[in-house]
Amino acid sequence: IFFRVHLSLGVDLFWHMEVTSEGSVTHSADFISDVVGDVALVGQRLPLGEILRGMDNCAVRVAQKHTKSDVKTTSMDAIIVATPVLHGDLVKWEGRVVQVLQPSISVQVRVFRKDLSSRSWRLVFHCFLTLTPPPTHQVPGLVDDMGQTGQLEQELQIRQELMVNWSAMLEGPAPENLCLKDMMDYTKREHINVDETVLVLRCCLGSKVTSTNQDTILYIRAGDLVQWMDTAANQCSRTFVQHHRTATICVNRILFKKPILVSDWVELVARVVYVRLHTTEVEVECWIDRDGTKQHACTGYFIVLQLNELGQNQEVVAGLNINEFDDDATRRHYMAKQRFAFWQQFDSD
Repeated sequence: IFFRVHLSLGVDLFWHMEVTSEGSVTHSADFISDVVGDVALVGQRLPLGEILRGMDNCAVRVAQKHTKSDVKTTSMDAIIVATPVLHGDLVKWEGRVVQVLQPSISVQVRVFRKDLSSRSWRLVFHCFLTLTPPPTHQVPGLVDDMGQTGQLEQELQIRQELMVNWSAMLEGPAPENLCLKDMMDYTKREHINVDETVLVLRCCLGSKVTSTNQDTILYIRAGDLVQWMDTAANQCSRTFVQHHRTATICVNRILFKKPILVSDWVELVARVVYVRLHTTEVEVECWIDRDGTKQHACTGYFIVLQLNELGQNQEVVAGLNINEFDDDATRRHYMAKQRFAFWQQFDSD
């Protein structure tokens, strides 16, 4: 067993890839591995945010090796967790460049955990991320010396088309005459207004994170932001279901519209927008307070599973109250149902 971590000083403990030609897939491919979580909580489920942060760190590492410059994450594809990660697990993030389209670079990251019962690696999820260097930097072309990029490019193209369709769906208007009876789940024991589920977290995010970019100290990495958003989503869901046993099992596509400075005050607004049998969907909006103006940075949608004391799925007994006097809540709930239908059609496989 060996470990590979990225220290705050930017020092790599182990190089496992032989450097080949400039711009080749092999040259930039890399991995990170570490024992995750808290040793005092060994065996308990690890929050997904820590894994997402490692995923972004791996993608940034790979993109930096290829571009020879700093990069910023601009988007991440949908993520569906295939197997939970536990505190004390050995986790490995593997990244490789899939496509270069000026001025962006697409990286695939696969996440594995070491299964103790079989002593083998099990896939947790894989994800495509898009990153961009500074505007003046020319991204080197890609040389496929591993012979697998063509198939991955086809998959990436499908995912990119889905991203376009998904974004268009979110920006589209909701029908004017929605049938509220069809939007209410009358099997739930109680119904709560959407605005009563709102949770607001606000701080200077630069003071919370320890992995602010060593190469560009001015900006917060997307991984640190998504980890905080996952924390907000789970806390919002816990308040709604009134217990602490929750776990994120899916994160929808995220477009990072604005970079966040370490000096920016950041506000997360989380709310429950959809409830199913065992899950809640939590919408988390990220806003930047810069120079007295509020700017929208990104929005994430987190599917949070409710668990019982044995770690099994637990029914959510509360539902949302959708009424004709709250147009904003009605639209958010309608769009959540549209996202679920989109997920069933394109992402559930």
